[in-house]
Amino acid sequence: MCRRWYMTKTPILIYPIIVILSGLVTAPNVGAAAVDECIQGIEQQYAAMQDFSARFEQETTISSLQRTEKAEGTVCYKKGGKMYWEYKKPAVQKIYLDGKTLWFYLPEENQVMKNDASRLPSDITADLFAGTLKIRDKFNVSLVQEQAPDIKHGIAIKLIPKTPHPNLKSLTLWLDCEKRYITRSALEDEIGNRTVLQFSKFRVNRGIADTVFTFTPPAGVEIFEPPSLSSPAPSP
Repeated sequence: MCRRWYMTKTPILIYPIIVILSGLVTAPNVGAAAVDECIQGIEQQYAAMQDFSARFEQETTISSLQRTEKAEGTVCYKKGGKMYWEYKKPAVQKIYLDGKTLWFYLPEENQVMKNDASRLPSDITADLFAGTLKIRDKFNVSLVQEQAPDIKHGIAIKLIPKTPHPNLKSLTLWLDCEKRYITRSALEDEIGNRTVLQFSKFRVNRGIADTVFTFTPPAGVEIFEPPSLSSPAPSP
């Protein structure tokens, strides 16, 4: 029998994992060559990284509910398709990806959802972290004239998918061209939902242990698994 996945809180953690990653600011009158150089530097930096961690602040606006939700926590990444997101506020939520299995764990609900990572859609965040995403190959790129007072050496670019994406209308990235990080992102989907992520306190190549990305369900936790995509959904 197919069991339902119940949550009393809105799953704000899902937005960044399924489609996105990501303060600085655009410099006016930046030439195309400088933009290309910055983008290439970012791609090279992430391709060379073995691991990194950062703090994040997230703000998600849900269009249909006219509601904005805020969250914060830490994220870790390691080559080999490993990621770990820990939401500390407003409620503890944890996402583990060990390269094969994706776990969404809600300690307060005593529930976890288990997914076969190979069945999930291609993830922009994971591709970028792995250094395999070529921005100009996948997106039409334009320079955004916005400013943030705390970053001097940066630009902001707006990305529109060349091929329609079911969960992504546009993605704005703030690029620190000097340190070669993506420090902020703003994602908008086709129904008007918007998620902004601000990253800080980057730590690169510190030798994060594989155990950070491994999840073992605690005793008594309810485990939910989505039905196989290759099989028809069971009748209610």
